[in-house]
Amino acid sequence: MVAVTDAAEQVEAQTKQSEASKKATLAKLKKKKLAEKTFKIFVNGEELEMTYRAIGHDAYDKLVAKYPPSVEEKAEGANYSAKGFPPALIAAVALDPKLSEEDTREIWQSTDWSRGDLLVLFGHAMDICNTGFDVDFTVGV
Repeated sequence: MVAVTDAAEQVEAQTKQSEASKKATLAKLKKKKLAEKTFKIFVNGEELEMTYRAIGHDAYDKLVAKYPPSVEEKAEGANYSAKGFPPALIAAVALDPKLSEEDTREIWQSTDWSRGDLLVLFGHAMDICNTGFDVDFTVGV
């Protein structure tokens, strides 16, 4: 009978430990902050740093809805306006320097910026908003 009691106590202890672990994990998840990312760009030979902070999923979805694709873009499978959404997203995530949507539209419409230059800014904005947790799936369980 002692073995049964020890086994029952062990199961109860494991259950309590599992519950405590779940509560600790949930508490950490609730305290999660939006991701930030600093990157470097070169403008006229000068190195500049920019910092972006992700926006929440609701803000992102509202921004996409605010800039729907044109009929042509939608026919090609786009989810947003290629002219309106990118500068709006860059303005929404730009933390340092803080950029207004007017600022980013001016950049986006400038003939001094190549498609590649603009896509660097937009790519980082998309990345910070659409990359999930940094999880190492190569670690064995």
